[in-house]
Amino acid sequence: SLQHPRASTASLTGHALRWQLLLVMSRFIPVGQKRLTNVTVVRYKRCGKRFEVACYKNTVIAWRNKIETDIDEVLHAHTIYENVDKGVLARREDLLEAFGTDDEDVICVEILNKGEFQVSEQERQMQLESLTKDVASRVADMCLNPQTQLPYPLATIDRYMRETLHFAPNASRSAKQQALQVVKQLQASGAIPIVRAKMHLRLLVPTKAKEEALQRLSSLTADGGEKVLLLEPNVDSGDGANVEFGDRAGESGGGGGGDGDGNTQGERGGSAEVGGVDGGSEGSKSAGAGATGAVGGGREVESIDCLADPGLYRAITDAARALGGSVQVVALKASQEAGAGAAAVATT
Repeated sequence: SLQHPRASTASLTGHALRWQLLLVMSRFIPVGQKRLTNVTVVRYKRCGKRFEVACYKNTVIAWRNKIETDIDEVLHAHTIYENVDKGVLARREDLLEAFGTDDEDVICVEILNKGEFQVSEQERQMQLESLTKDVASRVADMCLNPQTQLPYPLATIDRYMRETLHFAPNASRSAKQQALQVVKQLQASGAIPIVRAKMHLRLLVPTKAKEEALQRLSSLTADGGEKVLLLEPNVDSGDGANVEFGDRAGESGGGGGGDGDGNTQGERGGSAEVGGVDGGSEGSKSAGAGATGAVGGGREVESIDCLADPGLYRAITDAARALGGSVQVVALKASQEAGAGAAAVATT
């Protein structure tokens, strides 16, 4: 006879046990349930209403990072839903109330940019792997081997990050912050000889203040005891740039704000606007130390090129501004040419 379902399994007959197993399994096997595949739902709440769009997997982050620019490659359809899972479309009245328009193309873009979505495991892994490569690339760009004065290959930095430091990327911190931390950890580990590459800076100061500027540069010393290295005039770099200084030192150009580690706006891919001239790491036409250019009000300006430890960037900028001048960031990245130049200057 069929025993009560709460009877112990040991006392159940074979027929009763099979019957109980069927009852248990029926609780976990959905009947007629349809699940969406290859779909990421982006949800956005506004004016007390919920709006959703259906996107392809692994495309929303690429859209927000400007990697993917074709919206048709992101959206399954240019349709606004109230509930994607149930296939309920948003009402036109709700769209007008929340967005002031019923143009679904415009609304889809806003939902993609501002909405919330659940990141899949595959997408999260891709994001972390991309962040790791970005950090390794930044470390390779900003560091040199002090013995050879040459930059390390990206593959070498990546290997030491994974095998020696067991680096785990943190999605809540920027790649720049993590790169600076990795440099300190590599130096502390002693696994490889590594130092920060020197910054190539160009000081623009009035002619009458040139000697004082040189004295201030020679008095600066980095934490490791390294001095500022002056570079010879670059006679092949083209005509001298005309630089116009403002009436106040604050208007005469800020070469981008430093962060104490010598990282400026130029490192983020943009040129630092200095004294009305775009002084990026590429295409700068000013001559080296000793070049002169016309300055507003009939004054002249002298440019002084130097290689300095990144930790001295703020001090050099303050010194230049105190003399009514400014600083251009000519180069931040480590390169074979820069390494060779630093070695040549160091030996003279």
